[in-house]
Amino acid sequence: MKHRALLLIFIVPIILLSSTFCSMAASFGGGSAVLTNPYMAWNIGAQFVFIGTGDAEGISLYYNCTSVESIRGVNCLKVEILDVGRADLGTYLWLAQDTAGNIWQLQQSDEQFDGSWETESGEWLIMPASFTLGESVVLSGPYSLDEYTVVSVTGTASTPCKTFSSCVVIELSEYGDVEQNFLAPDFGPVRITFSGSENGSFDLQSVSGFQPPQEVVLPDLRIAMSGAAIRISWDATESSVELVSCLSLANDLWATVPITPLADGDGWFVNLPVESGSRFFKLQKGD
Repeated sequence: MKHRALLLIFIVPIILLSSTFCSMAASFGGGSAVLTNPYMAWNIGAQFVFIGTGDAEGISLYYNCTSVESIRGVNCLKVEILDVGRADLGTYLWLAQDTAGNIWQLQQSDEQFDGSWETESGEWLIMPASFTLGESVVLSGPYSLDEYTVVSVTGTASTPCKTFSSCVVIELSEYGDVEQNFLAPDFGPVRITFSGSENGSFDLQSVSGFQPPQEVVLPDLRIAMSGAAIRISWDATESSVELVSCLSLANDLWATVPITPLADGDGWFVNLPVESGSRFFKLQKGD
């Protein structure tokens, strides 16, 4: 596939939605470098090694999640990609997760054959928070634009590392070439296959330093009158949580309640003034 397939969708065109076609604006919190998206749950210190087969035999790809850096005021996970056995050049990606669970790429830097580096900045969606069977997903990067189809949400990927089940499989078919990418839940990309003008695969060989995301169980809210105010309280939790509210469940526009919670025994509470109309409250994972 003109060697683009050999890059893996999650490498250099990665799963990117071109800013030209994207009208949404991402909202990032302070914890944007912590990737909890189930299809790209990468963390600092993790390394993923992929090996090529078929036309990609002899090529190894290393993904090193190195550090947190700020790009235009947004905390990003910096990922180093080493291409060994082909171009032997490096690439850096800066990734950030928005408050809705989508992962964006804010910058990419590619090593050139003359030793210089070429950097592109933008705001590209690289991993949606969820996938639906049969939907089309526009994937692009600074240099490409393709439309993939979600062909399975129960796929199996057998790799030298292990066999992954319940994978989302996205497929690109164009000009007689077919490319499939396997995304394992609570892990990330694990396999790509390609056939047509080039035939082979890249498969996860090994992983180190990976820490699977931990499910956060949010406590229930309690609401009661406290004098002339409304008291909203909840039990303490090991994870950071924040109280948010909205005026209508139809628009789903939640905003942080601008009152600092107070400690109350083994829990927390806020007192809010009584207002006319309806308002909805919930807890969500904090930064």
